[in-house]
Amino acid sequence: MAYDKPIPISTHISELRSRVLYCFIFFIFFSIIGYLVSDYIISFLAKPYPDNLFFLSPTDMFMLVTKISLFFGLLVSLPIIIYHIWKFIAVMFNKKVKHSIFVYLVFSFFLLIISFFFAVKIIIPTGLQFLLNFGTNLAEPLVSINNYFSFVFTIILAFAILFQLPIVLIFLIKTNILTVEMLSKNRRYVILITFIVAAILTPPDVFTQVALAIPLLILFEISLLICRFFK
Repeated sequence: MAYDKPIPISTHISELRSRVLYCFIFFIFFSIIGYLVSDYIISFLAKPYPDNLFFLSPTDMFMLVTKISLFFGLLVSLPIIIYHIWKFIAVMFNKKVKHSIFVYLVFSFFLLIISFFFAVKIIIPTGLQFLLNFGTNLAEPLVSINNYFSFVFTIILAFAILFQLPIVLIFLIKTNILTVEMLSKNRRYVILITFIVAAILTPPDVFTQVALAIPLLILFEISLLICRFFK
């Protein structure tokens, strides 16, 4: 919806309300779908764990299925939500800025999908293998389904957030807040900050911290290469 002249604020509010309503309807619809397929999702995410999981409280499985359903609903409806956000704010920018924002949104969603599969297919199975085999000569691992999925969600969320690093860097360089030369010159500080952030966002073990920090450093270098190329 494009506007050729100034319009009343009430029209913007009405449009915002309708777009939020559409997003909410799709979110609820896909959350219901997520509830219906929650058994398959739980089985898929629990595959890396080599043994049976158990629950301690009668409400544990109910809360887990609810979280899985909402998580699925948000993830699947995300393209629709991004589309409506884009359509609402696009009228405020010229053609060049519109194109830039659209590219950022597409690239951001692409990185989000990559981060999810990287976390689920590589980091979680490898991390579990390392953690569960650590100290087994002293004690047997007995993990509740609540704790396991808290671990899984933490890893997925950490990777989803930090895989947006290229978007942030490219934006900061494009707006001249930072420069490629400045980041290259201070690379050692970037490495230090990356490991600190990885340590904060991941469970307290060295493996997952390093497993998150290394891809971030690779993404950092790729971002610099992209900025040098387009400069």
